[in-house]
Order: sequence, then structure tokens, then C-alpha cells
Amino acid sequence: MPGGSSKRRRTRERDIERALQQGHFETVADQIMEVQGPAPNAWQPPADPLTGASGAMGSSDQEIKVQASFWNSQAGTTVSSSKPSRLQRQKHQLNQLAFDAKARDFELLEKRGTSLKTKRETYAKYGW
Repeated sequence: MPGGSSKRRRTRERDIERALQQGHFETVADQIMEVQGPAPNAWQPPADPLTGASGAMGSSDQEIKVQASFWNSQAGTTVSSSKPSRLQRQKHQLNQLAFDAKARDFELLEKRGTSLKTKRETYAKYGW
């Protein structure tokens, strides 16, 4: 109800709620739209960095890439780089910090993968 006062709007909303609770769906029939969700098979699980599509095992086999753009005063344009330079590492620039965070993330995932026991190993140790 456009242009109505807030009291009228609240009263109208309460009336609609009461009608819906009683099963009178025709009160909101003009407001119903057809909604289509995503296809049920559209979701794909994220790739595990430990196994990956390339079959790499662990972070030592993987190259870490963090894309960052910087202003190059000599060239007068922006420059993209995926690995931080020595100067960027010394100045603790954001791309170096992001690069380190990604490296630590891979290390933690690798440690987690090696520390988890299989069901067979757990059964052999505890018997359950």
C-alpha cells in the first residue's frame, strides 16, 4: 500500500497474517511471484587444496599466487604481480601479507590432512 501511514501498513500486515493463518491464501494471490532456485546439481564442492585437480600433494608442490595491482611511477600505469618483490616483503605491503597468509593456510591444511587418521587406523588403535 504505497503512500499509506505506518499504522495503516502495520494493520494491513497483521490482517494479512491472520488471513494466512486461517488458510485464506487469496489475500496475497496478487503478490505471489514464481521463484526458481538453482538447479539441484549446480553446486560443486570446492576443490581441496591438498588433493587439487592437478593431483599435487601438499603445499610444497603448489605455487602460491595472490594477484595484486600496484601503481608504477616509472611507467605511469598500474602493474599486476602475483609474487611480492623483495622491497614489498621488507615494507610488509598488503600483497606480501596476503601471500604469507595463503602460504600458512596451505601449511595448516597439509598438517590437518596428515594428522587426521583413517577409520582403519582408528579401529586398529581403539577397536571401534
